[in-house]
Amino acid sequence: MNCIARLKVECGIIAPSQTKPPLPASAHSPSLSVNPRALPKTNTYMEDREAESQLLHESRKADVMAYTISSPTLSEATARASPSPVLPDAPSSPSRNSLSSPFNPLEALNASLISGKYSDLTVLHGEREWKAHKVVVFSQSHFLESKIYPEVRIPIEIPLPNSDLQKEPDLLNLSEFDEEAVSLTMEYLYGSQYTTIGVEPTFSLPTHVKVFILAITLGIKGLELYAAAKYKHNLNNFVTNLEVYFSSVAEIYQHTTMENPSLRFAVVEAAVMEMPNLLEEPVRSRFLEVTRDIPDFHADVLTYLVRDPNRPVEVQIPILCGECGMREENDMYDVEVECKGCGEQRRVQFF
Repeated sequence: MNCIARLKVECGIIAPSQTKPPLPASAHSPSLSVNPRALPKTNTYMEDREAESQLLHESRKADVMAYTISSPTLSEATARASPSPVLPDAPSSPSRNSLSSPFNPLEALNASLISGKYSDLTVLHGEREWKAHKVVVFSQSHFLESKIYPEVRIPIEIPLPNSDLQKEPDLLNLSEFDEEAVSLTMEYLYGSQYTTIGVEPTFSLPTHVKVFILAITLGIKGLELYAAAKYKHNLNNFVTNLEVYFSSVAEIYQHTTMENPSLRFAVVEAAVMEMPNLLEEPVRSRFLEVTRDIPDFHADVLTYLVRDPNRPVEVQIPILCGECGMREENDMYDVEVECKGCGEQRRVQFF
């Protein structure tokens, strides 16, 4: 008599005469092979129940179907016998983790660039690569599109079953450009923005200039305007080192023209706003040197002063309130707030 049958007899569920001999090995359902010597020899009912519990525990660990004395519930029976049934009004579908799902189209695009899912274009720069998508990249840059499709314009409705044009190259090598600028450009193409870490004394001015120049080359107008806006914001509100400013002026006038004047306008406006300080020593001699070396910059400053001397300059002025007025330089707020993550009190400083 096997263990389960013996328990049925002891619990009074069936009489000893009703017990059936065990089926042949070939007729058994798949079961866990247990060595009888591994079970302790018991003489009492409680010890025998403990042995049976151990047997059932080992059976579950081995993922083998076990039958219990008590009648299983409907959910238990279906869980053991087969996968969960599918209701007619609730078709089976893969479960989606809401925490990992994108919240908006921009997040979905950025996630597709990170994962490389559905990628049909590999953008290369040296040893770096991005698993990109032609519809995202080429729809924003005809220059990049022309590197894959040089002067080929075929109507969509014309099928080309045997044409070599179907074998489109999927590698786009941008190693000729600045690596950081390419990386930030890819970030912008998939998110309509890019992030930099503003560190003194430059506050990412050279980076924004490189992105601006690359945007002009690639013909990405949105990126061009975005890089110019970030440059102007940092220049007017954070940069205090004049050498950083003068170096930036030289780089801008060397690599840009009046066809794309956003950065030129930014440095000219800054010069006009700081003109009283630029004309005092010891800065005066350095400013005159820059205007002498960069005659276009000198001409633009003079033109600005003549044509629109009262034009307002966009700048964030740190203030406390209407009554207290201006704050001292580097005067910051210093507050303690509760961290949303751990709940601890943290010190925060900001302008």
